Amino acid sequence: MLETIVLELLLEDVIFYSSWVNRFYSALESMASWTRNPGVLTRRATILFPDALYGDVAKNFAQLARLSEYCSKLRTITMFINWHGPGGSSQINLEWISNVTQAILQTPIFSTDCLVSLADKNPGLETLALIAERPKNVRVTLQTDVVFPQLGRFFISCDDVFCHLSTPKLEWLGFCLRQPSNPGLASFLRDNCTGLTYLHLDMLDLLDEDLPRILHLVYLCPSLETLSLEGYPVYNYGVDPLEPHPSLQHLVLRCEGAYEPVDWLEMFGLIHDGWRPLLSFTTITFRLFYRNRQGFTTFEKDKATVKEAIDERCGKLDAELAFEEVL
Repeated sequence: MLETIVLELLLEDVIFYSSWVNRFYSALESMASWTRNPGVLTRRATILFPDALYGDVAKNFAQLARLSEYCSKLRTITMFINWHGPGGSSQINLEWISNVTQAILQTPIFSTDCLVSLADKNPGLETLALIAERPKNVRVTLQTDVVFPQLGRFFISCDDVFCHLSTPKLEWLGFCLRQPSNPGLASFLRDNCTGLTYLHLDMLDLLDEDLPRILHLVYLCPSLETLSLEGYPVYNYGVDPLEPHPSLQHLVLRCEGAYEPVDWLEMFGLIHDGWRPLLSFTTITFRLFYRNRQGFTTFEKDKATVKEAIDERCGKLDAELAFEEVL
């Protein structure tokens, strides 16, 4: 009885290097003397591809294709690829992922046609994150329509793949926004996001004149409750506000400096005296993120700086303010 409990604790959530997958299979086979088919105990697996890969990369992926045979109850896959080897995305194979409900895939580069196999082999997929090291590393190769019937949470490091996607149950969406005027993106939001409650935008390389288009995307999500933003805010040159959004309540801002929050608030017209705000919120959360503090500042000091800047510019916001430290 005790051995079974220990095995359940050890095997429910596993982590291993990609080159060690056969060792993992061998370990499962050796445990068969303790309990029948120990692989069914594994629910979550994290696979690490190190900076320096050893052996045949294609062979590593081929071996991973047997993971569902050994672990038939596996439901969550997390994969981190750190290597920058020759061949780029051509060597990154995601077709081995099957019958999971959650996939978090972080890689230096990927091609969007991988969505075809992810949809075909994972019809019950509920959460999917495809994260590239940089948005420009995403190769837009998807040319066929793809349906994720159960997908509720989705993040992808690009914005020009949506014209081929259907996600009727989507509630949480995040992507890197570079082309807010993309008609495929607008159509996707209009057709798939009537029930969307959370939208995260990583704003990159946008122009000040893109602000009305950004607002238009928000209004295409009538059930939206939370808008989350990071990246680089654009400047508001007096954009006319629309009618109040029917459900939006919360704004989350991920900031890399103590003065960046003010730039975001300016973008929405929240700290210009006499301006009508473009959007109204009941709560605004500042997620203060720093790559390296080096002892020059602290979270409390940065929080105080943000509050002082807001007081100087607008006196008081109607929204309740909250602060989170992101390490």
